[in-house]
Amino acid sequence: MALLDLNASVPAFEGRTIAIPPQPERLAPQERLVVLLSRRDPLSSLSPRGTGSRLLGWLFGITAPHRLADERLETLRRFAVLHRLRQSGAADATDEARRAGFSSAQLAQVRGLVDSAYAVRPLRSVGALTQRILFALVGLLAFGSLTVWLTPQFDSVLVAFALTTVGALTIAPFAGQRAAG
Repeated sequence: MALLDLNASVPAFEGRTIAIPPQPERLAPQERLVVLLSRRDPLSSLSPRGTGSRLLGWLFGITAPHRLADERLETLRRFAVLHRLRQSGAADATDEARRAGFSSAQLAQVRGLVDSAYAVRPLRSVGALTQRILFALVGLLAFGSLTVWLTPQFDSVLVAFALTTVGALTIAPFAGQRAAG
């Protein structure tokens, strides 16, 4: 068995220093979280809350996202929302973010986080949409045909419609399931 003597000097590296390139400034975990959470914030979340916003919240429970207590993080959220929505105030938000202490590398990371949310979205298949429409049309045709067929049996359109509806509601959960495979 061979042992390695770590205290022995290696002539090739004696007296040399190895320069490690500086790492670009990275976003802190809390800053990354703010950017990720801001990807669903509407543009209206950047404006101050008005009476209408409070009224909607009271009547319907619709609430706008609150401003963050930390002004630096709120500046970052504002920058991320304006970049995502490609608004005209994005240049001002960039200047504001730089004044808040964010470097160009950090702002590039924010742009990357925001843009990556849209890069991974799957495209909707036209074939799947066509299949759903055809399935709905066949269902409506079967519903109507069954109602017309049952009407003379019960001498009432209303009774035939009610029975067909109950049958359709019973079968519908099973029709939407896909085969496990």
